[in-house]
Amino acid sequence: AAGFEAHGIMVPDRESYFFKPNLMQSDRLNGNIVLVKLNGKDIFCNPGAAFTPFGMLPWPETGVQGLQLDKKESTWVPSLVPTPEQARTEHRASLTLSDTGDLEGKLTVTYTGIEAAQMRREERNADAAERKKYLEDAVKETVAVACEVSLTNQPEWKNSELPLVAEFGFKVPGYAAQAGRHALIAASIFGAREKHLFDHAERVHPIYVQYPYTETDDIDIQLPAGRKISSL
Repeated sequence: AAGFEAHGIMVPDRESYFFKPNLMQSDRLNGNIVLVKLNGKDIFCNPGAAFTPFGMLPWPETGVQGLQLDKKESTWVPSLVPTPEQARTEHRASLTLSDTGDLEGKLTVTYTGIEAAQMRREERNADAAERKKYLEDAVKETVAVACEVSLTNQPEWKNSELPLVAEFGFKVPGYAAQAGRHALIAASIFGAREKHLFDHAERVHPIYVQYPYTETDDIDIQLPAGRKISSL
């Protein structure tokens, strides 16, 4: 109606199965997206997908072969493959190391793009207490040691165009390991999920990644009075 060239596309759900066009399993084309030509670019949209920013798709509809429906003939076209920057998680922490080795301070976690949309859809019917636990557990999963996490703000759950920003009070008891006159601390705090991804030299099964993503950490640690860095 607005004069743009647009096409409807039937797509499979790759969260549930791997679709192969040559098998002609039409019942697996159970999703609908729209391809719009805008200034020479292909824009993929799913107007019915909750909390999905403009020009993006829910991850189960990305990177699949879809059937583009036209009056003359239908053709197979690949759907959008998101970039890592379109699913970004950022940890920004301002922490203080105590004389007893405890690490404590403020942590802000910002989720954008597909990452934020996925979390909003998962928690769309949850109450405030459940959402609070959900976000706190998400932080705890990224820390390899026991930590204390408490949500301190009210994140924006309904606006799909804004990042999902969560602020926490954060504490890791006994983070520094005492070794005589020295204390050893790990520079990386939020890498628990990556620690044992590729332990084996040989791989038996292929690795499946739901979508490309980016995680960045910006961590500031204030040392106790009288302490200084001896080596890195």
